[in-house]
This record gives sequence, structure tokens and C-alpha cells, in this order.
Amino acid sequence: LDLVAVESAIEECRTNGLADEIQEVMEILSSRISHVTIPESTNSVLEIHGTYSRTEIGAGFDLPMIGTSREGVFFDGDRGIDFAFVTLHKTEKHFSPTTMYADTALDATTFQWESQSLTSESSPVGRRYIDQPEAGTAFHLFVREHKTDPNSGATMAYKYFGPATYVSHEGS
Repeated sequence: LDLVAVESAIEECRTNGLADEIQEVMEILSSRISHVTIPESTNSVLEIHGTYSRTEIGAGFDLPMIGTSREGVFFDGDRGIDFAFVTLHKTEKHFSPTTMYADTALDATTFQWESQSLTSESSPVGRRYIDQPEAGTAFHLFVREHKTDPNSGATMAYKYFGPATYVSHEGS
């Protein structure tokens, strides 16, 4: 990195008015963008509604690994954080019949998520989900439309919906 060249470029921006123009654009943009603050307890730099790969999600939460691509939920026991990875449009090519969960957004603030088929409401994992607020654990929701891009076949990233709060459940 050539610091003299960088300083020269900055000075040129100042003298030709480009810096003032950039400042004006930033003021306009900042008035149109609303930011959601992630609670500090999550220790994450990820932005709500940002799109991330599992590797980026792990890095955003300072985790060396965030489960395998086959896991729908990864639990960080040290910090008491569940990470739910949801694919909305499941296909038999990528999902077994027992994992074709009916996950869906019910409205702008409510998401219907089906836990793994072996999780009962009385199991330790089920209790962790249900007792989340009292237990001091967190549940972070990541959602993608498809496992792979229908056009390119590339693995799709997840959109981060942030910390979710348990509302209710039916059955086990």
C-alpha cells in the first residue's frame, strides 16, 4: 500500500469537490436507510436482512464452524445460541421425506418453523426452544428460498432474520 498515493488521491478528492459530493450522497442515503441493531449479547457483526453463507455466519458470530450443511440447527452451548437454517422450497433431491418441514412466514413478524422430527416438547432440545426467554438462550433465524440456485446450481446463501422469540407450539 502506497500511503503517499492514497494521501494524494484523498487530497485530490478534497480539491476537486468530489469529497463534498460524496458527503452529500451519504447524507441522502443515510436518511433513507434504517438500521437494525443486533443485541450486543450476540457478539455478531451480521446485519438483519443481510445475505450470508454458513462460513460467513460462523465468522460473524466468531465461531470456527457452524455445523454441517445437513444440519438444520446448530447449537453453540458456550453462548447458549441456536442457529436455525431454513430452506423454504425443499425438493426430494436435497431433502429426505422426514425433513420436508412446512416452514413458512405467516406474516411480517411471525415465522412457522418445524423442529426436527425427533424433537419432542419434553426433550432437552424442545425445552430449550420453549423456555428460551427464561433460560437466557437465543435463537437466530436464517432463511433461504432454495438449497441451490435453480439457474446456476450454486448453493444459495441465507438471509438473516435476527434473533427470534418463541411464541407457541403444537404437538411434539
